Amino acid sequence: MPHHDHEIEVCDPVGRHLGTAHLADAATPEQLDELRRTRTARARRLREETKKAEALRRQRFAPATTPTPAQRLSAVTAAEADHELAAAA
Repeated sequence: MPHHDHEIEVCDPVGRHLGTAHLADAATPEQLDELRRTRTARARRLREETKKAEALRRQRFAPATTPTPAQRLSAVTAAEADHELAAAA
């Protein structure tokens, strides 16, 4: 069965069925539950990080009351830039 990754059917080269092979070191139900919880928490954390990264990516512009070229707001200290670049590397 495609969703039964804990066992496979074993056949010889001519197609004769030799038997079923079972996963020798299968995880316990408790381990599987903990793994699912960990993966869910990681997925949640990655979604939050992505949302924050998208907010940082947006360019901000100074308000204008007359028609003038757009002025980007880019007040970032050198320390902030270095910290963010180091975290990304």
